[in-house]
Amino acid sequence: MIRPGRPVCVALAAAAVALLSGCVYDVSDYGLETPGPTDAGSPTATPVVDEPPALDLPAGCAPADLSIDWAQPVVGAADQLLAVRVMQVRIPGPGEQPGLGSTPQSVTRTDTELVPPFGLAVDAAGDGSATVVDQLTPDPAWAGYLLGDLRDRDIVPPRFGRSIQLVSFDPVLDRAARYVIGYLGATQAVRFDVTGCDGTFRSSGALTGIDPMRYGGAVLLECGVPPGDQYDRWDLLEPYCADGAAGAAGTEP
Repeated sequence: MIRPGRPVCVALAAAAVALLSGCVYDVSDYGLETPGPTDAGSPTATPVVDEPPALDLPAGCAPADLSIDWAQPVVGAADQLLAVRVMQVRIPGPGEQPGLGSTPQSVTRTDTELVPPFGLAVDAAGDGSATVVDQLTPDPAWAGYLLGDLRDRDIVPPRFGRSIQLVSFDPVLDRAARYVIGYLGATQAVRFDVTGCDGTFRSSGALTGIDPMRYGGAVLLECGVPPGDQYDRWDLLEPYCADGAAGAAGTEP
């Protein structure tokens, strides 16, 4: 079988021909770009007072009294698979009217987040070590507090640790098909040391989050069609084509 190359794929997309030709497309072929950040906020009449984070701290110790030292960020690989969207196109049966009552939708979309926007990992004390490493509980409160401190110091971009926005195309509805879209990018890991209110060591670890400045685009695979040569890691997407895999059923957003 002759597999068309990328120029042919792009030409098909530009001509609005929705039948895929056995190619794995990149971010530009089907308008899969992630929109730029929109930081415009809405005015409020009442000032918002930030509540102190619910950190598990000793009596008399406030978050503002802690001392946090940050290392320089360490950037991960640029082609990490961050999220997957599976689109299933279903041909309605005789007499069905998709979208009405209990009739299944013609197109279902299921999103799977493979890498969380940010996460906290606290170091474990070594065997025989006299150093006590606090586990920083509750974990979600500490993760949010450390993320805010990291952004405030401009060590990472303002959108560090936020989810990427998943966008895709509208497939044709005249044939059954299953598409897997993979969203690529990178993470950053930043190590920290927390000193308690009494000036003694409390904890250390790393905060890891998605790096929005290194978004790697999106790649597309049509299940059951041999992939093209544009994306050499299509094997990461192929498992989502299997029956019963994540995305076998979904809902129309």
